[in-house]
Amino acid sequence: MEDFAEKNARISGVPFHFVLGDVGKLPLPDDSFDAIVSTLVLCSVPNPNVALKEACRVLKPGGIFFYWEHVRSPDNNLLRLQQRFLEPAQQVSDNT
Repeated sequence: MEDFAEKNARISGVPFHFVLGDVGKLPLPDDSFDAIVSTLVLCSVPNPNVALKEACRVLKPGGIFFYWEHVRSPDNNLLRLQQRFLEPAQQVSDNT
């Protein structure tokens, strides 16, 4: 992922610095970002509330938090059964 991101940032000319860390304890100072973008992350972390608190901690006052998530089907139907079946595989793939 880091190589992919760095390559595309270089091509686009966008300043970029990749930081590895735990979403529950980001290695970043308070109030350090104007904006945060999170896509399909909260479904794969052990404690989404901790991750959101960390995002708020590093976001500057008045900053913007953009996110895109999916949710579990509320009904006890085939889609929910499929989501429960695939959840362990997603956890494994997200942690590799």
